[in-house]
Amino acid sequence: MYCSFAILTRPVLATNNRGESQGNMTTLQTMTAGGLKHSVLRGASLKYAIRDNMQEMGATMWRKTHADLMGGGPTYGAEDAVRMNDVVVTPEDLWTFDDLPLFGFMIAGKGSSTSASKSRHLVSLSDALSVVPYRTGEEGLGLGVKPDGDLALYNYQQHYTRYYITGRINLHPELLANRPGALNYFIEALLAGLEVGGNHACHFASVQPEMVMWYFHQMKGASSLFIPAEETRRWDEKDEPLTFPIQRYLKPRVNGDLISYEIEGGSISDCTDQFKAAVKAHS
Repeated sequence: MYCSFAILTRPVLATNNRGESQGNMTTLQTMTAGGLKHSVLRGASLKYAIRDNMQEMGATMWRKTHADLMGGGPTYGAEDAVRMNDVVVTPEDLWTFDDLPLFGFMIAGKGSSTSASKSRHLVSLSDALSVVPYRTGEEGLGLGVKPDGDLALYNYQQHYTRYYITGRINLHPELLANRPGALNYFIEALLAGLEVGGNHACHFASVQPEMVMWYFHQMKGASSLFIPAEETRRWDEKDEPLTFPIQRYLKPRVNGDLISYEIEGGSISDCTDQFKAAVKAHS
């Protein structure tokens, strides 16, 4: 059984980037569709923020972050190894941690004689795509922090818009039997709000979900929910709450063909517990 879901966020001011620039301006991560440029928040950054939330909520984490003054990176495994390659993952470890079965892992082999160690992930998450296309000229001037801690002025592209995120949960029998609480942590962390930074971000985007929609299906290949582009063009009223009928705008499809599923959902304030209950009922 699979659960596909979609999230629409409240308006977000994003300047997230890969460190690329045009002249002295740091540029957004973008994607072009239908001749229009949309800004993107990377799925990897979303997952990192979800893991941070799960850790703060008390989940047992394989990958942990640490709020120390040295700004060190994450540590891995029960032994808190600084380098992922120093960790040996056993089959038992997969069900010892809440994040490991959800997000998986991949440890590169050491030299040509050692193969990589990895596990598949049971949660898939897309990049967050801006609902409203980016318009050239949305720029800002801010203070950034260099690696040595010094402050520096920087000129950057910014985009104020809602974002659209899709994902899928594999309700795998082993996950449900061995680590059922991991799903509750994931859903709570996903919907609680995410502080998302790009690879070179001096600015964190505060991603606050506004609506969540979901449906359940048996087919592995069923695609995520999507919003027809023509239905988003009226969403320039960025601060207005979204109060549209879900079934009208979100349509599952397989191989390009629309299919009929019962889609549930609504505002985050009304539906977080309903989403968790629905996942539990289908588990």
